[in-house]
Amino acid sequence: MIYLMDIKKCTGWNYRVFLKKQPDHEGSVSDVDIFEIGEAYYDENGSPSALADRAEPFSESLAGLKWTLEKMLEACEKPIIDYNTGEELIS
Repeated sequence: MIYLMDIKKCTGWNYRVFLKKQPDHEGSVSDVDIFEIGEAYYDENGSPSALADRAEPFSESLAGLKWTLEKMLEACEKPIIDYNTGEELIS
């Protein structure tokens, strides 16, 4: 998780698509961009204040799993967030 501000001041969250650089086989950052769904937590101004990568869909019920997957798909309709800076990119 990347904390951009104090996590205690978060007022909400949702799933978002993050743009990241893919690590190479030695663990160094490569020039290859990858897209990943994660959780974005927001401050009182609606700006991302913390990012949690690699969200995995799971639930205790099928209905809950469907809800999670729907919210993840909705993330694809929102501006992409640069995982390193927390800034929204124009898509």
